[in-house]
Amino acid sequence: MKYYKFDELQNKINQEYYKSNVDIYSDFKTFVDCSKISEADAIEFYNFIKKKWNGEEINIYDMGVGNGSYSLNFLKKMEKLDPELTKLINYRLCDISFRISEKNEKGMEKFNVYKQYVDAVANKNFIKNADYVRSNEMFDDLPSKVYVKKEDVIFEVYYNEQYERKYVEIELSKKDKEFMDLMPEGYEIPINTGCLTCMLNVLEGLKKDSYFTFNDYGFIDTYEIMEMGPEFYNMANIRTYGGQPTIDVNFMYLEYEMKRKGIKSVVENQRKYVEKILGNTLYYFELDQLDYLEEAEIKTRKKELEKHGYSVDDVKNGVLEFDDYKYMKIIKN
Repeated sequence: MKYYKFDELQNKINQEYYKSNVDIYSDFKTFVDCSKISEADAIEFYNFIKKKWNGEEINIYDMGVGNGSYSLNFLKKMEKLDPELTKLINYRLCDISFRISEKNEKGMEKFNVYKQYVDAVANKNFIKNADYVRSNEMFDDLPSKVYVKKEDVIFEVYYNEQYERKYVEIELSKKDKEFMDLMPEGYEIPINTGCLTCMLNVLEGLKKDSYFTFNDYGFIDTYEIMEMGPEFYNMANIRTYGGQPTIDVNFMYLEYEMKRKGIKSVVENQRKYVEKILGNTLYYFELDQLDYLEEAEIKTRKKELEKHGYSVDDVKNGVLEFDDYKYMKIIKN
């Protein structure tokens, strides 16, 4: 049976998965429909651009657009904030395969929206003169290496298509060896090489002092992964939806690489970021899709929440579900 490096296995399966005719959005739950994230992004961008805007057109790129609601909610909020400025936004949807819903497609008609079929890792120059680039839950799909340290020896983890493993001892580059020295023994650590390549591609196309944000699940420090023993973490860091493999985003690694290159970046909990911008306490729920709700919304959606196994009384008493979604911002110097 053939074994693959994890990035090779991801490439093989994802190319088939995203070009298939299946309804890919029924395979997994995401935050794509959570309007609060896009509204927070719009408020942050508006406060940024109005300080430097000189009346020129504004270029925004959205990578991995999903069903389109993440993009549409951003544009609708921008229109509420400043209709005249929003008319000058060129909003570019970038994806390897589009499955935008008919409802969201129609909602975008009044905005300057353009589609680009693009592989964000392979294509280096698809972003040009950008004021802002944003992405939601795309990076866990991108090719990643998986390494594990055992008694100070580094192994690369190989997988067959049933996700059975074998371990191959390797020699790492100096920088990757230095990073793996920070990682705990026995944990199979994702090294998100595709994410890093994509981030560097984006930075090339950003205007000076402009920025790139993305949201995804993953970990920001070793404490998060060590809450589980290695045997449990190693079984949980790869998740498959409809046969498609995704993996934790190692925000520690991405921050480490940005710092090494002298690039400013910030990582924080996604919910805390949205709460900070919107000024409201939010609660995390797994409904038909993932969502954040305010307390007032919880009261009006009691039946829906109970249908999905939630007790409204628990929420009122302060029982919050943990979510491991993060927000990262990278600023071009």
